[in-house]
Amino acid sequence: MIDWIYVGAVIFGAISLLIEADRNYRTSLSNHPFPYHAILEKVELENLCTPREWLSGFLFYSLLYLLAYVLILSSTELFLLVRNANLAELQVGANNEFVGPLSDPVSLADSTYGKPIFVSAFLIAFLSVGAMRPIETYMRALAHRLAGVPRGVYKVLERLQTVNYLKLNRAFPSPLLNKFEKRLKTADMTDLSDQYIGDIRTQLSSIDCLSPSVTAGFSRLHFPMTHFDAFKEVPGQLSAEIDAIEEDIDKLEPTEANLKVLHEKAVMTANSAKAVFAVFYVRNNHAIKNTDPNSPIARIEKLITRGYRIELNAFAMSICISFILSLGVCFYAYYSWNESRVWDKPTLADSQIDTTWKRLFEDNETTELEACKKAATTPSADIAPRCELAIRTATDKIATENPDNPPAVTADDIDASWIPLTAQQEEDRRKRCATALQKLARGNSVTMQETCRKAIDAGKRSWLRDQFARFAYWSFWDTLQRGMMVFGVVVSTIFFREVRVDQNSWKPWSFKRIPFLRLLSMSFSPAVIGVFALSSGAVIKLIWDSNFDVTQRQITILFQGDWIYFAWHLLPGMFLSLATLTLMDKHDDWAFLTSLIAGLIAAAFLLFLSWVIFHLTTLDTRSTTFELPVWLGGLTIDHAGRDTLITGILPASFVVLFAWLLEATEEAKTTTTLPSRLWARLSGAAPGGDSNA
Repeated sequence: MIDWIYVGAVIFGAISLLIEADRNYRTSLSNHPFPYHAILEKVELENLCTPREWLSGFLFYSLLYLLAYVLILSSTELFLLVRNANLAELQVGANNEFVGPLSDPVSLADSTYGKPIFVSAFLIAFLSVGAMRPIETYMRALAHRLAGVPRGVYKVLERLQTVNYLKLNRAFPSPLLNKFEKRLKTADMTDLSDQYIGDIRTQLSSIDCLSPSVTAGFSRLHFPMTHFDAFKEVPGQLSAEIDAIEEDIDKLEPTEANLKVLHEKAVMTANSAKAVFAVFYVRNNHAIKNTDPNSPIARIEKLITRGYRIELNAFAMSICISFILSLGVCFYAYYSWNESRVWDKPTLADSQIDTTWKRLFEDNETTELEACKKAATTPSADIAPRCELAIRTATDKIATENPDNPPAVTADDIDASWIPLTAQQEEDRRKRCATALQKLARGNSVTMQETCRKAIDAGKRSWLRDQFARFAYWSFWDTLQRGMMVFGVVVSTIFFREVRVDQNSWKPWSFKRIPFLRLLSMSFSPAVIGVFALSSGAVIKLIWDSNFDVTQRQITILFQGDWIYFAWHLLPGMFLSLATLTLMDKHDDWAFLTSLIAGLIAAAFLLFLSWVIFHLTTLDTRSTTFELPVWLGGLTIDHAGRDTLITGILPASFVVLFAWLLEATEEAKTTTTLPSRLWARLSGAAPGGDSNA
C-alpha cells in the first residue's frame, strides 16, 4: 500500500511538470523570433510549423522535462542511500528509527512521499527564474531540432552576408543594378562620393539576385514548402520595398543627400530580401529545389551549405578515431604493465611455468624435475627465479675459476642461503637440487640454465596470452566511460553554441578581449553532462558485471566509493568544453598550424589534469613500472603515468584530431598563412577560396 502511495506521488509530480511544459511550449511558439527584421515582425514561430512538427516538438519537450524529473528524483534517492551508508559506518548498535506497522496512517507523513512533489516544484521554479531561462531555451531548442521545427535563420543570414553578389550575378539579369548604372551615366555625378555608389551597387545586386526566388512565381518552384498563411503578406511587402527603390532610382538627382537616402533604402531592402530568403530556405528543410547548377541561386545554396556541418563532421570523425586509438593505447598500457609485473614476480605465472616445464622435458625426467622444484620450494619463495639464480651463480663462479673446461655443478657449489630453512634442511635440499639438476642437464650446467630460462620465459608469455581477454575487457570499459564523457561534453557544447548562434546571441571575439565569463558559463553545463555520462558508464559496467542483476547495495557502494573521483572530472570536462568552443570560434581566423598547436596544448593540459586527478583520488600507488619502446622515447612509466595515459588519452587525442579535422575538412580559406591542401591542388581549386564567392 505504501509503495502505491509513493507511485501516486511520483505520477502527481510528473503531471504537474507536463502542465508547466505545455504552458512554456505554447508561450515560446507565440514569440516573434526575428526582432531584428521589420519585414518579419509579424511572423511567429508557430506559423512556421506544420501541425505534425508542433505536436512532435511538444512531445519531445515534455519528455525532456520528464527526463530531468527522473534524473533529479533518482539523484536524491541515491544521495539518501549514500548518506545513510556513511552514517551507518559511524554508528554502533541500533539506531533511533521506529518501524511501525505497514498499515499505520502516520507513515503517510514520511518525507519520502514528499520528494516527488518537491522535485517537481523545484524544476518548475528553477526553469522559471530569469537567470535559468537559458537552460529552458536549450531544452526547447533541442525539442525543436528533434521535431524538425525550422531553425538556423541567423546562421543562414550570416552566410548570406559573405556572398559577393556582384561577381556571382554578373552574367544574369540585374534590373535594379542596370537601371542604377544607366542613371549614373545620364546624370552628372562625377563630383559625388564613390563610397555611396559602390555600396549601392552591392546592395542592389543582392536584391536582384535573391528577390526573384521569394517574390515572383519562382518562389513556388524553389521553395514549395513555404506557402503558409504567415507568408502571404511578406513577399508583397518585399515587392513594395523594391518598387519604392525603383522609383527613387528613376527620380535620382545628382546630390549627396539623394545618394545617402537611396543608400539607406537599398541597405534596408537588401537586408529584408536576405531575411525573407533565409526564412524560406530554413522552412524548406534547408534546401532550394529545382535549380540550374550554374544559376546564382544554386551557387548561393552551395555557399550556405559550405561548412554548415563542419563541426559535427569533425566531431564524428575525431570521436571514432580517438576511441579506436584509446582502445589500442589502453590495451598496450595494461599489457606492458602486467608484463613488468610477471617479470618481477613470476609466481603470478606458476601454473603456466609448470606446464611449460613438462612440455620442454622428456617424460622420464619428470621425477628429477619435481625433485629439483621441490628442493627450491618454500612458502615464501619464488620457484623458478630462485632456482635459476642458484644455477647461474654457481655456473658463473665455476666458469670464472675454470674458463677452459668448467666442471659440472655439484651440491657444494650451490648457495643455499636463499632458502629460509634450518641448516640441516638447507643441506639436504641443496644436495637433492644439485643431484636433480645434474641428471636433467646430464652434466652440463650451462644447458640446464638455458633450459630453465627458456621454460620460465615461455611460462610468462603464456600467462600474458591468457590475460588478453582481461586486458581487452579493461580497455573497452575504460575507453567507453571516457568516450561517453567526451561525447556528452562536446555534443552539448556544439549544441549550446549553435542555439546561441541561431538566436544571434553568440558574437565573434578576439584574444585581445577574451569573453572569459561567457565561455566559462557556456562550458559549465557540458561539464556537468560529462560527469553524469562518466558515472553512467560506471553504472552500465556494474550492471554488465552483475549479469543485469544489480542490487541497490552495489550502486550505493559504487557512488559511496567513487563520487569524489566523478566530481573531480568536472575540471577536465570544463576545459574540454572551453577548448572545443575556442577551436570552433577561431579556426576560421587561424592558420592550420596555429589550430594544431592549440589542440596540442589543450591535449597536454588534459593529460596533466588526469595526472592530478589520479594523485587526488588514489591513495595506494603500486611500485610496478614499465618502459616504453625506443621509438616512443624509452620512458619509464609508473602507476601514475599508466593511469594518466589510460584516462587521458581519449580526450587528449580527440582535441588534437578535432583541431586538425576542423582545418582539413573545410574548404580553402583566404588566410595567406594557411598551407595549401593537397586535395585542393589535385582538384585545381584556387587556394584563395571559391571563385563564385
